[in-house]
Amino acid sequence: MTIETKNKATIKANLKSKVKTTAMAEATSMAIPTLITTTNLSKKIPVKTGNDLIILDDISLSISKGSSVVITGTSGSGKTTLLSLLAGLDLPSSGKVELFGEDITKLNEDQRAHLR
Repeated sequence: MTIETKNKATIKANLKSKVKTTAMAEATSMAIPTLITTTNLSKKIPVKTGNDLIILDDISLSISKGSSVVITGTSGSGKTTLLSLLAGLDLPSSGKVELFGEDITKLNEDQRAHLR
């Protein structure tokens, strides 16, 4: 799997720095099923100043069956937030997360818990 960003960085890039990531499976003769897909995933939290703290901004990626993915970054870069969104533990401010083709952002808390 190759992870590309606007500035040719890798997934090691600071996720909070508004880097748009797109993951693409390597080309093979057979289609590899996509297990997890995010589209324009963002997580913002309102702060007392009236502004939003942007944790993740416009993350799009696709993880295929059999892939191994490593998410690295500095403390506070959004790694845990991204994993929480991928697992359905939290909901994004915008965008969607699909697990096995099902948009889990449209499920309620009980449905997401059952899916896990």
